[in-house]
Amino acid sequence: MALINTGTIGRGLLPFLPLVVGVGLKFALIDQPSDDLLDHFYEVYLRPAWIEFIVTAFILGATALLSQSVVDKKDVTVYAIVPSACFILCVILVAGSQKAKIDSGVIQVYIPGVVTAVSLAFSGGWVGKSSQ
Repeated sequence: MALINTGTIGRGLLPFLPLVVGVGLKFALIDQPSDDLLDHFYEVYLRPAWIEFIVTAFILGATALLSQSVVDKKDVTVYAIVPSACFILCVILVAGSQKAKIDSGVIQVYIPGVVTAVSLAFSGGWVGKSSQ
């Protein structure tokens, strides 16, 4: 029995595919970047990425819960409670640090992005686990 299942890793990465395709299409078809491309990417895509990740985690979780005939308590935890806790933590980090006049990209962008990306990957990796 392997500690890390490659199928779980693949399912964990799969929810990021529509996000990456959406970013690519939006950049190619809609965006009109200003002078500095890196600043544009940071402000338009990276800063709000945690919101997109957590919304995708909630939609993935709701879809997974609705598709099951019998819902396990572990599934409710993975699909509803973990994303909710990540959302609350990210709101505290982003909004709280802004109110406290802390202008830190690590606190406002990177930590929320990593936390919600882990939540999304965890939920995506959990999909299909109960059916195996």
